[in-house]
Amino acid sequence: MRRILATILLISGILLINSGFIMNNRVNKNTDEILDEFNKLSLSEIKEDNCKSSFDYSEIGHINPTKTFLDLDKIDKNSIKGQIVIPKSNINLVIFDGISENKLLAGVSTMKENQIMGENNYALAGHYGIKDELFHNIEKLENKDIIKITDKENIYFYEVYDKESVDPTRIDLVEDKEEYKDSPIISLMCCHYENGKNTGNRLFVKGKLVNVEKYNKEKMEAF
Repeated sequence: MRRILATILLISGILLINSGFIMNNRVNKNTDEILDEFNKLSLSEIKEDNCKSSFDYSEIGHINPTKTFLDLDKIDKNSIKGQIVIPKSNINLVIFDGISENKLLAGVSTMKENQIMGENNYALAGHYGIKDELFHNIEKLENKDIIKITDKENIYFYEVYDKESVDPTRIDLVEDKEEYKDSPIISLMCCHYENGKNTGNRLFVKGKLVNVEKYNKEKMEAF
């Protein structure tokens, strides 16, 4: 009995030690598979408006090993609407319309209905991630750093101008305001961690639209 208990404890310890490694690998596999799906889509397929997206934030929780194995086939491929690349943070992810746990473990999600790239406040939510995946590294962004998003028609270039940690109730930060009609911005949000611990706040990074160019895959993915 003592030997069995010791074996169980040993296995449990190994699993705990490797859980971060397992989660990291699985999330990277998720994001790579979905990026492959995005690259196969045509402009017309991305522009099609035939998906039914949810914006229920109550469904979203913290990442754990079990969640990372959610079935990617449950993601409606029609909800793939674009790609985000942030060279400074080594981020290259698919943008989904609507929020679900599956989507946030494979990319980032729009935070409001009917968002249009290059217009108003284009707000995106992402998981903080385990190591360097998902939105983990947006905390490294500083003023003047570039954020690129595309819908395969154009590339929209945003320049970071603000970063702040705020209370989760600050929904005003994703709202469209009159001032954004003439000066569009992008808002990136994820949970705010310090020294590996969740502060309970949300980290927001904001960028102002500085340029729009016709889509070019090489330019979009250039780091």
